[in-house]
Amino acid sequence: MKKYFIVTLILVMIFSFNISTNAYTITAKSYGMGGAYTGLAGDMTAVLYNPAGLNDSGFMGIQFDYGLATSDLAQTDDLIEMIDNLSEDFSTSSTKSFEEIDNLLPIIKLNNQLFVGGNFSSFGVGLNLTNRLLIEQENENQLRATSLTNNSGIITISREVDLKIKNIIGLSYGVNIKTLKTNYIDILLDDENLKNEIATAKGSSLAVDTGILINLTERIKFGVNFKNIIAPSYQLRGEKKEFSYDTTNEQWLEENISDYQKEYTPKQSYRVGTSIDIPIIDARIVGDLEKYTDNDSSVLYLGFEKDIIFNGLTVRSGMISPSDQDPIYTVGLGLNFFSAHLDLALGKSDFLDNNLNGALSINAQF
Repeated sequence: MKKYFIVTLILVMIFSFNISTNAYTITAKSYGMGGAYTGLAGDMTAVLYNPAGLNDSGFMGIQFDYGLATSDLAQTDDLIEMIDNLSEDFSTSSTKSFEEIDNLLPIIKLNNQLFVGGNFSSFGVGLNLTNRLLIEQENENQLRATSLTNNSGIITISREVDLKIKNIIGLSYGVNIKTLKTNYIDILLDDENLKNEIATAKGSSLAVDTGILINLTERIKFGVNFKNIIAPSYQLRGEKKEFSYDTTNEQWLEENISDYQKEYTPKQSYRVGTSIDIPIIDARIVGDLEKYTDNDSSVLYLGFEKDIIFNGLTVRSGMISPSDQDPIYTVGLGLNFFSAHLDLALGKSDFLDNNLNGALSINAQF
């Protein structure tokens, strides 16, 4: 039984995709500009920021994005090393190994995001995977590891509307229809009472996003995005197993198995954003404001980008400023090869700490 617990714990960590950034979207081009993209969205990641922007993404395109955020880079290395050691050297015959695990587990927040998508004109399909792994000290004797994984299949449709309004050059709208699949794992390690609990649950549902993008002038765009505007709560169902350690026989005993369920509510938010091209310096500034409806928190995103070396290289910088956390400062770099683009971005909330966020994007638009 003890080996079962360890294998489960290792799997939680190995398969954890998606810092302390409240699960913000981490895609390279946007992240390099402080996460602002609602009023600029013009590639396949528009489905994540403003589906109306898919209308400006070209005749055909493909995109791959991967983002990682960790509250402590050194502890992330320790976590990987611990997984290797447990998988090779763990002994199931002593309580000492249990105590060693408790001492080795780092207190960490780890988020990953993987996005793959493609579009044909104003129709797109995408797959977005996010995961949050949180390991924290419950109290002096208890450690909890929680993993929440969301897999979302996305179908996007964007259309341009001819309003025939003199002061508006163009307007487009977009809709995402999403499948939501959620997997939840919660592990409680109690080293004082030599007990542990493992709860696993999963569930699925559907959700809808909508967005609007307005070209006010040739150089000014304004966007609005409603994320999960239709997204009912749904039940995650599974089982909970409880174990205790028999010190006499030095083995784990399964005490109880029970049904387990947890209600999950997708986060709802709305964003407004703008992008302004500045001809004098041939650069662009962008800004977004996002409001979460569940806890009334907000996030301000500000960014800047400029093409240099005959538009073959793009430099970016930005800031993410949550209402309840310290700001995160970002930088980005883009390499442009005709229709192909490679984008990189890095971010930190405190330059004296060891936290690190990063993102990589590869896309082609025709």
